[in-house]
Amino acid sequence: MQPSSAPSPAAEVILSVRGLGKTYAGPVLSDVGLELRAGEVLALVGENGAGKSTLSENYRRLVEPTSGRMQFLGADYQPRSRKEAERLGVRMVMQELNLSRR
Repeated sequence: MQPSSAPSPAAEVILSVRGLGKTYAGPVLSDVGLELRAGEVLALVGENGAGKSTLSENYRRLVEPTSGRMQFLGADYQPRSRKEAERLGVRMVMQELNLSRR
């Protein structure tokens, strides 16, 4: 039996972010896009001040984006609160800088 050369079907997009922006006194995020697919693990890394926290606050609805669109399982995603986002399964694992054993 030979292995199949057909590509596997694309995994379902769970969370989609398109053109996301956030402005306070000036722009903090501009035209951010990402897709999280079923079965993937996504890590958001960058320097301090790069906008990682602001991005995560937007999709967890701790702050409202200035521009852009988010979808969760193909439907518009605009949770009214962090608790509503968590009920839908959208959560964040915060970094832990102190990983030493005691």
